Amino acid sequence: MKKLLFIPLAVLLFAGCQKETDFDNKVQDDLLSQASKAPNKKARPLSGNLNNAPVPGYPGASCSGAFDISGQNFIYGNVSHLGRLKSGSLGTVKACNFFIDGQITYDEVWVAANGDKLYMDSYIVIAPDPVIPGVGTWTGEGTITGGTGRFDGASGKWRFLNTNYFADGTSTWSISGEITY
Repeated sequence: MKKLLFIPLAVLLFAGCQKETDFDNKVQDDLLSQASKAPNKKARPLSGNLNNAPVPGYPGASCSGAFDISGQNFIYGNVSHLGRLKSGSLGTVKACNFFIDGQITYDEVWVAANGDKLYMDSYIVIAPDPVIPGVGTWTGEGTITGGTGRFDGASGKWRFLNTNYFADGTSTWSISGEITY
């Protein structure tokens, strides 16, 4: 009886001590490498308070004859997950069809405090003040289309809140939305 117990125990011990092959090690290394590179993307709330000012000397954009606006704006302020925006944060007019659909569309790049970039498309619909020329508010939203650094492959949406624009071309606004990165 003792011999019968010894034989299975010896077989288990021998099988458990079997030498790994190079193939086994390569498969394990590949799996670990893929797991460490796999993105751990997570949806997070996005909010911020921003301002913009026209880029001096940049050609204006005519809004279908309604009025001229700056073709490119510096964007500055604070945004969650980005911190204080750095130089190079810009909004550039892509299309301006004020009399057709009331929209102005922008390509935007926001540069985070650490230098990572977030790329977006946004649109606004302007609501001019009926009494004061050159002043008003707008509605609209933005779509995050990617980025660099930790924002590589980022996605999400946000909407404009508390918007104001002024006759000198500057404006203030807040955003609220979600970012996945």
